[in-house]
Amino acid sequence: MPGGLMPPQCTGDFKIVPVQQMARKFVLRDLGLKPTQRMPKNVGIIMDIGFSYDEIKRINQYQASQFKYIYLSYPLVEENLTTNDSIQFLKDNNMPDKRSRCYLCPFNCDTTGVDWKEIILSEPLSFIKACFFDRELRAVQKTGRKNMRSIPYFHYSRIPLEEAYPEDFRFFSAIYKQELEAWKQEWFDILHQKYGKRISA
Repeated sequence: MPGGLMPPQCTGDFKIVPVQQMARKFVLRDLGLKPTQRMPKNVGIIMDIGFSYDEIKRINQYQASQFKYIYLSYPLVEENLTTNDSIQFLKDNNMPDKRSRCYLCPFNCDTTGVDWKEIILSEPLSFIKACFFDRELRAVQKTGRKNMRSIPYFHYSRIPLEEAYPEDFRFFSAIYKQELEAWKQEWFDILHQKYGKRISA
């Protein structure tokens, strides 16, 4: 089985769709309607999405799949503004220019954008958590319960994250051992409450 990155879904699942759902909720509330009622046909919503011009390949629709009355707009693309243009705007206006990202995002890179070294230095516990998730992904795949078309890795070189930064992993694993175990147990308890399955740390 080949190694590689899985298709990205987080932007849609954890950002765009939840915002659309909340927009629907607030508009219906303002119209005096219940959440289960239909949106009036004379109401439309335009949702701006912050994809930059250099991310134009990410654009695949102009109308929401879940709610046909929500139309998608890409103002940065329309103005031909790239990610670097946005960062420069923040700098010119004395605003924080650190890019947002999830600590376990497989699109973190040491050459462009947010890099793993930045996460290791600024959020070492988050790095150790990412190593845990990275390792567990392949463990789940080996069970055959999760269908994946490629071997999942967080690191772009297609090796385990803890092997990409072995010294950092060993050093911070020792320092944050108790914190990591407490965090894992907390999540295992949440999974048990939600799915009724007990997982041991």
